[in-house]
Amino acid sequence: FTLNGSNCEAVFSNATLKAGTVRIGTLAGATNDLLRLSGKNLAFRAEDLNPAFGVGHHNRLVLDDGAVLTNANFSLSDSGIAGHHNTVSVSDGAELVVSSAFKCGKALAGDTDNAFVLGAGGRLTVSGNVSLSGTNSYFAVSNGVFTMLRDTSTSLDTYTVDFGMDKNYSSNNVFAVQGNHPVVRIPKTSLRFDNHSILRFDLPPNGYDDRSDPNYAPLDIQQIMNYTMDYEITGLDELQKNLQKSCDIPLIRMSYRMWDGDSAKNALKRINAKLAETNPGCSMWKQDNRKTTGGEIIFLHVKAHPGLMLIVR
Repeated sequence: FTLNGSNCEAVFSNATLKAGTVRIGTLAGATNDLLRLSGKNLAFRAEDLNPAFGVGHHNRLVLDDGAVLTNANFSLSDSGIAGHHNTVSVSDGAELVVSSAFKCGKALAGDTDNAFVLGAGGRLTVSGNVSLSGTNSYFAVSNGVFTMLRDTSTSLDTYTVDFGMDKNYSSNNVFAVQGNHPVVRIPKTSLRFDNHSILRFDLPPNGYDDRSDPNYAPLDIQQIMNYTMDYEITGLDELQKNLQKSCDIPLIRMSYRMWDGDSAKNALKRINAKLAETNPGCSMWKQDNRKTTGGEIIFLHVKAHPGLMLIVR
């Protein structure tokens, strides 16, 4: 099954799609094509969704309305294929289940601006390594649930989530945590950032909705390996304006120690130096709560400025 035109749209809603391969935009001129898979009664049978996109651009794969898509391997682009500006979105009760590797972007010249967006009500479950390569690849958990399962073939926790590990063609890849209740549960997994890739928290205007879980932190991981990593926090100005009193917002829960080594401590200094300039009174800090939470929690201290009109950066 292939979409290879321009502005083409194929919708399977509570329907059956059986194919050896599924591709969107295999030709260079294939643009703005859409494949939508939706409905709880969707029957999807495809032997190959690796890659989902070809060399076309600005194409989309949408999963919504409770659709469940199960595939052994999944990638937006792969060996020998340099697509750009292609997007996969999963939301509204839909789930993508990947039992092996998950790839967003490929370390090739010209492979740029590809995105995976896990929207409200969407779920991504992976039993393998996750990698973002290429340039400006974008992986967002926006009020969705991202879970990585443990490697049952070994006693070691070997899975990783890699951002921009290829030094030749990977740079500025973003892992964004968005919404009032995003959930990233990969406690046996390390996040590895390289080549100026970014961990970004897009804060909601009124903070996280964690009232039902006092130990809630959006990002639950084993550790962060921050080689040339950058941190970004957006929406902080608007949040400060809406707060009635200063507070500490949990961002990350980690089972492994963070910011203990010199390089990590220097990274924290850079973060707080930037915050001191843009949002005085705000800072990131860690609390070792191993006895109660099993790890460290990284907090963002937010100083309230009620009624003060600030420009959102």
